[in-house]
Amino acid sequence: MANISTANSGADAEKPLAGGVALVTGGGRGIGKAIAQRLAKLGAAVSICGRNEESLMSTAQELRALGVRVHAHGSHPPLFFGAQRNAPNRATPRTVAT
Repeated sequence: MANISTANSGADAEKPLAGGVALVTGGGRGIGKAIAQRLAKLGAAVSICGRNEESLMSTAQELRALGVRVHAHGSHPPLFFGAQRNAPNRATPRTVAT
């Protein structure tokens, strides 16, 4: 597939996402991990969450080695979703949920 933006050009010398923050669900492994790695290489600070805390911590270490800020949070899904149901709606126009 042709490069459709400078973010996909592979030119890692530029950091077009520097100063930005990315939240990646399922960021401990698989596609989520690959997305988190790419966003980090593009300069974004990355927050990853998922169910397996061991894989999250391992991925967090790998991301920190790229020189970006990283936050990792493991959560047991039933507890996490139960807490979300009981929380007040704090969505703002800048809130993005995936």
